[in-house]
Amino acid sequence: MFLSHYRPAAHIAEEVAAISQALELGESTLAVHYRGTDKKLEAETISWERFCTLVASVLGSHPHLTSIFISSDEPEFIDYFLDWPFGVRVKVAPAKYLASGNVPVHFAGYPGLEIAREALLTCLLLSNCGFLVKTPSYLSAWSKIFNPALPVVLASPPRRDAFWFPDSELWTEAAVHAGAAADSIGEEFVAAQLTTNAE
Repeated sequence: MFLSHYRPAAHIAEEVAAISQALELGESTLAVHYRGTDKKLEAETISWERFCTLVASVLGSHPHLTSIFISSDEPEFIDYFLDWPFGVRVKVAPAKYLASGNVPVHFAGYPGLEIAREALLTCLLLSNCGFLVKTPSYLSAWSKIFNPALPVVLASPPRRDAFWFPDSELWTEAAVHAGAAADSIGEEFVAAQLTTNAE
């Protein structure tokens, strides 16, 4: 229903297509999105090390994924990620507006419309990939709405008092498939998500 009534403006779609072509994004690309800064108020946190280990696990379970496209609001995390030995090419999402220390992007005084435009571009770029591993974030959750066929692994759940759509639906669906509690964050549940998406 959403896609039958809404679509990105033509100039946005053209820009996304051009960036996707330049970065060679497609079915063989593992999209990765790590939302940091103040998101810990709405979601269970996951360490950088554990998150990178999960990404490496997805690569190992899906040999058709031959490159990574990484997006994050935290430049320090991107630096950490680039140092991780994934064994495949890693491409970084073009981003002009990033967090400054502990100050989130949306509180950093950047122009609101420009932040929103960049977020939409990033969301659509993630949706053009073949698989997505993410932390809770509306930006990357909407990638699944723009591309309903996109396999997604949500690395940690939203908090109980912030269990909102779309991430709440992603987590609950994965929990149902795994036969686990929706608030579980155990390694068995993450492994079950990988199995579900592999099928």
